[in-house]
Amino acid sequence: MYKIALIQNQSEMSHYGYADARHLLRDFGYQIILYTAQNIDDLPFDLTRFNYNAIIFASNALNDKTIRNIVKSKEFIEKFRNFINSGKGALILHQLRMAQDEIPLEFLPDNLNRVHPKVRGESETASEGDLKLSSVAKDHVFLLYPNPIEIEEIKNQCLTYKSLKGLYWHYWDDASNTDWDELLYDEDSDGIKRPLIISSKESDPFRIVLCSLTLDWQKQKPLLQNILTVLVEGKHKTAILKDFQTRNAGFEYFIERLKSLQFAFRIYDKNENLVDFERNIRNGVHSIVVFGPCVDPDKIDPKIKAILRRYLDEGQIKQICISQDIERTRFFIEGKERFAFRLLYDLELKIQNELRSGFIDGSFWSTV
Repeated sequence: MYKIALIQNQSEMSHYGYADARHLLRDFGYQIILYTAQNIDDLPFDLTRFNYNAIIFASNALNDKTIRNIVKSKEFIEKFRNFINSGKGALILHQLRMAQDEIPLEFLPDNLNRVHPKVRGESETASEGDLKLSSVAKDHVFLLYPNPIEIEEIKNQCLTYKSLKGLYWHYWDDASNTDWDELLYDEDSDGIKRPLIISSKESDPFRIVLCSLTLDWQKQKPLLQNILTVLVEGKHKTAILKDFQTRNAGFEYFIERLKSLQFAFRIYDKNENLVDFERNIRNGVHSIVVFGPCVDPDKIDPKIKAILRRYLDEGQIKQICISQDIERTRFFIEGKERFAFRLLYDLELKIQNELRSGFIDGSFWSTV
């Protein structure tokens, strides 16, 4: 099971029922370990001891002075940066106290830690403004998967959530376009952009998202689930088409093995409506399609077959087919991408590394 370190403000949890995000996050199937001012000093050590997949700073978690002091410490900064540089994720939600004082997020990597939350002007209300998608966001996985996001629905929930109404109370300042992808923004009266959701570049080794919206407090489940799917699990580039009416022991073991390795994928039932599958092929979420033993790629829905053929011919996807009949089982890969050459190159590097480590005589590689 994927595991998240959740940092929350205990005082606000005690006063507001909506301030505890644990039940919401558990709905996504994640194991949640809570940190408050009482145990936050354990977190730097726990980041190396426990196999967390991501850290979430819940809304106003950093309002707590004890939590702020820990995350500013040299020990936490070192452990946090090592954590995210190992490919883990971090989500930082609405932080009003830091916005009022314009405190930068110093614990982020050096090229990102200049960014800071900035509170809206005194003459503005939290309900004023608009939510706008950047050009980058329209094709970004955060807005596409697993839930197709409609910004008007997000805006409507922000303005109508009975316990906490408002679009946003602060935005992110000093967020350089060279370091961040701006996904959602508003504009001030002079037309200057105010970044509301920003994410680290895909080329970075880590996955970080800063969000001014109170997604946890306002129970913005679809968008929050999309962000966490990538931050916690990684991109679901692999789609598996499976026949849920039959069972193949070997293939079931294969799927369970992928889960144990925390390999990101999504399973679709070939006997159900494949609208989601088609959408996620078209929008580029999935680039590898695996056909299970009882799923013949030549006998699937003609519309789906035509779409897959088109994307295969364009080199945008690969197909991995495991076909089985009474006499034999066949395995083959189809795609125009130079996948085989890259695979062989990667394998060669692994062999060279194995040989350099000195395990030659009597080893498997000496036989090779």
